Amino acid sequence: MDWRLPQRSFALAYALTAVIFTASVVMTAQVVDNQRSARIQLEIDAEAVDFAQRAAERIRESVEQLQIISLVFVAFEDVNYQQFKTIARRYLEPTDSLLILEWQPEVRDQDREDFERAARAQGIDGFTLWEPDADGNPVPAVARPVH
Repeated sequence: MDWRLPQRSFALAYALTAVIFTASVVMTAQVVDNQRSARIQLEIDAEAVDFAQRAAERIRESVEQLQIISLVFVAFEDVNYQQFKTIARRYLEPTDSLLILEWQPEVRDQDREDFERAARAQGIDGFTLWEPDADGNPVPAVARPVH
């Protein structure tokens, strides 16, 4: 009787079992990795939706506050810096959704020097009309009909 044939069959069966086991491990790892990727993507999507909702709420708050204060300024034609500051402090609640609010009335070029002097007299030290240069640095505003 030839014992090599059963040994060969056993070796083939063992090799086939090892290949099937390895393939199963690889496929299981891929399924787990895909599930993990899907879960991470869901978390990212949820964070993005939450961020968008918070941003929309902050924008809504800012717009609402600006609408409120604009109603006050519409009623007056000439608002000076002190009035602006008083109204802004009174009607705007402290919030991190409104980063900056500036007093920027129209100024005719022939009134520029008087306007700058009056603003400094009202408590804005070193006030001058300015604009950013090409690098974003403040420089004195060039003369124009209206600032």
